[in-house]
Amino acid sequence: MLKVKNMKSDRGNTIANQFIITDTENNITTFQSYDSVIISVDDNKKVITVHPDYNYSNTTGKYRNIFMRLIGLYDMANLKGFEYYMNLGAIGNYDIVTA
Repeated sequence: MLKVKNMKSDRGNTIANQFIITDTENNITTFQSYDSVIISVDDNKKVITVHPDYNYSNTTGKYRNIFMRLIGLYDMANLKGFEYYMNLGAIGNYDIVTA
């Protein structure tokens, strides 16, 4: 089952055009900004897929960072850390791939 909800800001406000999509059957959580998928996290396969628009704009970056905090990957919750681990290809027990 797919569940879609709007992301919330750090203050708890609902944010338009920023979505968290949860695939409960496959245990995949995806962050989508407007019409672009930004990051997918497959907890079964332990793979984080980074899509090309991960740094499209300041707004995308802001909510990408919030998403990374929400899933507990605090070291990837800023652009420098995000790109470091993306280039490394792993964080913790997750592999990181690009789409």
